[in-house]
Amino acid sequence: MARAQNEADTSSEISPLTADTRPVTSNLNLEGIARISEENIENTTYGTVAVRPVNQTPGNNFILLGIFCCLAFVQNSVFVEWNPIANSALAAFGPEWSPSTLAWQINLATITSPIIQWPVWIAIQKYDLSRTIRWGAVFPIFVSATISYIPLAISNVDNFTYKWLTYSAYIFTGITGVVFFSSITRFSRVWFPQDQRATSTGLLCTFANLGGLLPAIVGPIIVTEPDKKWLEENQNGKNIIKHQIQSYLLIYFVLTCLLLSVYLLYFPRDTDSQHYVSSHTPESRSTPLGTDHEQSSWNVVWRNFIAVLKQPSLIFIMFLQSLSTLPHLWGTTLLTVTLSPLGVSQKTIGMLIIITTIVSFITTLLSTRLADMLFRFRLKGLILILLTMHTVAMICVSVSALSHGHSDSNKYIVFAGYVFGISFLNSAAPLIYELLAEVSHPVPEDVINGLCNQCNNIIGVLFYLTFR
Repeated sequence: MARAQNEADTSSEISPLTADTRPVTSNLNLEGIARISEENIENTTYGTVAVRPVNQTPGNNFILLGIFCCLAFVQNSVFVEWNPIANSALAAFGPEWSPSTLAWQINLATITSPIIQWPVWIAIQKYDLSRTIRWGAVFPIFVSATISYIPLAISNVDNFTYKWLTYSAYIFTGITGVVFFSSITRFSRVWFPQDQRATSTGLLCTFANLGGLLPAIVGPIIVTEPDKKWLEENQNGKNIIKHQIQSYLLIYFVLTCLLLSVYLLYFPRDTDSQHYVSSHTPESRSTPLGTDHEQSSWNVVWRNFIAVLKQPSLIFIMFLQSLSTLPHLWGTTLLTVTLSPLGVSQKTIGMLIIITTIVSFITTLLSTRLADMLFRFRLKGLILILLTMHTVAMICVSVSALSHGHSDSNKYIVFAGYVFGISFLNSAAPLIYELLAEVSHPVPEDVINGLCNQCNNIIGVLFYLTFR
């Protein structure tokens, strides 16, 4: 009795964030304080533990969020780099290139992702996010940009060979996408408290969408959109466009070089985060699915994978999320080609993408903050509202686009419906990731997000295979 009273007095006098010792109790409220990781435990005596302080600088998590957002931005920029200059690429590299070439670039990034996903899961379980993101996401996107740019810069590569080089580049882009989307909610959990995680995930998804601004703005400015008359008047027209495309791709090469340099210089380990330490106490780690400290990384991934497959509700949510991404896939890769029958120019598509991205940025920030403040345990309701508004907007787009009318009013309906439809869809995406991570607990975030991403890829491949 005296010992229990002594421990209670000790715990009341010492701040939980700065104390060298604190009592271990079964009913300790672990929310909002720095909890103790197993590697920080140095001794246990009379119910107390001594811990090494966690070296986390105030505001460090927001710096890391900014760095991770830069990766999201660059990854999507590289992924959609050909979309705003699609007509120019087809003119410069044709007849070896066709609209199916642009579709197969995306296909190769998605078809290979299931093969990549399992090693990514194991790497995240075995290593921390720092090493996994640095070498599994940043380095591959650098390789992708290098493959796309260097052959045009140093040699007169033929169109057929360059087509296959771009295919290989998109495989590396796909690796980056798998690692990034498997890591977003895990990153939010490692570095942010519970009432900021939806916002963190929303910012990462938003910056991924903002990445489409760079090619949409720069592409039409640097690369000429040719027509038959222009090509007839300029005998060297194809070479001119190729040189412009080379200058355009140089931007991505430089950006990925800078990004890789930043990640090589600074991206701390998970154990440097107080929030990561909080989630890895012996109490929180004793889950039925196990952890990488208790068994091999392969077994951890396998057991969690099977656990997800045994829950039909999770499969249903992932399937719905995948179907809802089809308008986004179409808009980010094939919008220029499919709206050309309506008389919409390449520059107009660029402006449309810019406006859509800005509106998406605003709606995503508002919806994620709303989720953190008012819908923390009711994400499903907010998601249904956003997806309903998205559906109504895309129905308007489909009806107007299928009419093939060239009138300005018809184009405005298509444009407005596309802007609002994609904005509502992008706003729902980070909330769905958070909902899946929430309802699938204790399955790790990287496993459930990776499976959701693979469902998206499967639906995306089926969509692109139908595009001829």
